[in-house]
Amino acid sequence: MPGGRDGFYRRFPQPPNLPDNDPIKMKQKPAKPPFSGYKLWLSLLLGVPIAALIAFSALLVSEKRDVLSEMNEIDNASHLINNSSDLVHELQKERGYTSGFIASPKDNFKIQMLRQREAVDRQYALFLKNFSSASRQRLDTPLVNNFNLAVGELGELKKIREGVDAEKVGYFEALDYYSRVNLLLLDATGLFPALTSDREISSLYLAYYHLQQIMEKAGQQRAHLTYAFASGRFLPGQYERFLRLVADESYSEKRFLALASPDIQENYQKVFSLREVAQAEQMRKMAIEKAYQGNFGIDASFWNSEQTIKIDHINEVCDLLEERTAEVVDERLVNAERSLAIYLAVNIAVVAFALAMAVLLFRNMAKRREAEENLALHAKRMENALSRAEDVLDAIATTPDIMPFFTVSPIYRSVRSVGGGDIIKWVRFHSQYAGLYLHDVAGHDIEEILLNILAASMVDICKTNPEKKSASTPSVFLNCLNEHLIKYCEGRPDYLTAIYLLMDFEEHEIKLATGGHPPPWLINPNGAVRPVETPTGFILGQFAITPTTNDRYRDAVLRLENGQLLLVCSDGLMEQKDFTGTTFEAKFTKKIGPRLAGLAPAAAFEIVSKEFEAHLNGLAPEDDVSFVILGTRPADKYKILRFVPGPELLSLITTHREERDYGTANPWQSSAKNSALPSGKAGAAVIHKLSDSYEPVIETLKNAGWTPVRISQVELAVSEMVINAIMHGNMCCDQCTVELSYTLHEDVLELSVADEGVGFDSKSLPQSIEENLMLEGGRGHHMITAMADSLYFNDAGNRCWAIFTKELPSP
Repeated sequence: MPGGRDGFYRRFPQPPNLPDNDPIKMKQKPAKPPFSGYKLWLSLLLGVPIAALIAFSALLVSEKRDVLSEMNEIDNASHLINNSSDLVHELQKERGYTSGFIASPKDNFKIQMLRQREAVDRQYALFLKNFSSASRQRLDTPLVNNFNLAVGELGELKKIREGVDAEKVGYFEALDYYSRVNLLLLDATGLFPALTSDREISSLYLAYYHLQQIMEKAGQQRAHLTYAFASGRFLPGQYERFLRLVADESYSEKRFLALASPDIQENYQKVFSLREVAQAEQMRKMAIEKAYQGNFGIDASFWNSEQTIKIDHINEVCDLLEERTAEVVDERLVNAERSLAIYLAVNIAVVAFALAMAVLLFRNMAKRREAEENLALHAKRMENALSRAEDVLDAIATTPDIMPFFTVSPIYRSVRSVGGGDIIKWVRFHSQYAGLYLHDVAGHDIEEILLNILAASMVDICKTNPEKKSASTPSVFLNCLNEHLIKYCEGRPDYLTAIYLLMDFEEHEIKLATGGHPPPWLINPNGAVRPVETPTGFILGQFAITPTTNDRYRDAVLRLENGQLLLVCSDGLMEQKDFTGTTFEAKFTKKIGPRLAGLAPAAAFEIVSKEFEAHLNGLAPEDDVSFVILGTRPADKYKILRFVPGPELLSLITTHREERDYGTANPWQSSAKNSALPSGKAGAAVIHKLSDSYEPVIETLKNAGWTPVRISQVELAVSEMVINAIMHGNMCCDQCTVELSYTLHEDVLELSVADEGVGFDSKSLPQSIEENLMLEGGRGHHMITAMADSLYFNDAGNRCWAIFTKELPSP
């Protein structure tokens, strides 16, 4: 029963049977209707609800009619969207050939460009024909505005073509024109989901929109590299625009994969297994590696052809998605017609039936029945309120992150009844720490569940020490939480027990403190099981803790060795008895714990949860039960690479740094040397090109069967991390080392890069690319964040951890 609503047991009290003269029950009696005459009373009693029922029935029928009308309009609009998508695809091809025509001898791309212009003109004529005849009742604004703007821009197409032929229109002017027209057409697709209330159609078109964005970004990359390969160099500012396109394509790909169905995803993934697509990816990689050198040695026509094949295959997936959307729209249209007919018949029958039942029910009404119904309604409201409170607890109980060094299992949580209960909350810092908080509220009622929610909401307030502006130690955290809870619990018997663990990724240690809570259990690789010796503090919410108190909260430090597991649980787990009276603790220490030796936390979790369910044997637990299992990645499996930049690489990076002139506004910049790493070249390799620094990482991923797309994302992210370490951390010093540490464990790549700089305040980094779009510094961080599943910095700011999973990260 771990996780979700299915893991919760509920027992609601039934309304009591009250005597007729009970004061509470008498208050529930409805007042006598202030009417004279039986006929008037009966007319009002029957007429008002029946009139309301007829009005409601008419409203339902009207809604079904509106749905039918909407689906007819959506059907017409979808055809127009598909026509505009075909036009975008043809314009993308013309943009690519135009780019090659501008950059290279004119005969190389002229024939292809002229043929493609004819294809664009044919598709444009078809689009105009459908656009003029389409229904615009629901397409007034802003969808039609986008199409009108696109048509206005396309009026300049002839002028742009003539300028290209006469060599009067430059590369960027032509590229920006085609991209602007495509953006207007694609934005119309992005606005389309707002026109329908159907979630499935909206999701399909959102996936369709993001797939078109992938094609558009790939098409712009085709144009940039066609020009670069043809001319042998990047224009000023062109490489930065190209890198942004790569990051934007990755973002659109994540959004598309999150929305698309599994078969559409499978067809999309097959595209990247094609030889032509792999060759295009390899050429793009070479362009990134030689961006500052030029002379790529790649034929522009060959690149344009291979990238066009890739885009055409993606367009085939786009066509498949169009067919799927059309099928859904047609199905909805048929269902809407059928539903309208059924609703008309059903509502007529319901109204007639309601008239007959109203008379029958009126004859059988009694005041006692009315009072019982009122009591049942009150009990139902209480049940719903408690159930909603449990939903709030579900939302607060966050799930664990993927983090450096430490590994964690899923979270098990079940409740005996609604109200009170346990909660496990994962505490996020995005620095070198992560926290795990568990508390158990005494009691199961409304006041206890309010205390439960209050304590959980205070976690984020207490997790940071305001005096030191850093993560609170567990003892400081519990002391802060206790001070807040005392204000609520004062004069009441309410309290809770808690345990808080703070995991330090850099020191590889866990600090923990408890407040009246059982200690965690340590499972050793040899199968020995024992509770961890920890200082026990006061329960929370009852006693004021002062600096002079002897039993105030104290920290303990724990270092998990290879193969050790830590089980953090509430007392309900170990104290639960089976039908023979045997506690789960007795089974765990003798039989279950030794079976966990050498297992990963997730595998150990499955065993413990299944054994606990077998221990319950179908019964509800006597108390709330929550637990989670922690472990570590093997410390001896980490590989450490230390290197300094060679003259050639350093010259390239230095030139890049001077040309960009980052200045003091750069959030990565350091100004002095730190002693976090050994200084000098002793024991450090000299690298002459950037890929030398991370080649072992890439080889490890290839041997582990990672996809080329995912490997290229990791490669882009780690190259940015290394560049930042050399350029901003070590300030381009050829005597300062960079340390790259990595390990691949259970399809998770943990990678860290450290430099000898004084570091920086990671909180000053922009949270999105839009915040520093015009700045040279910080965009690399945005790309790393886009490629990695999670990103962390140490307190000093001179070490960065990036976590990558084998599959593409969820958006």
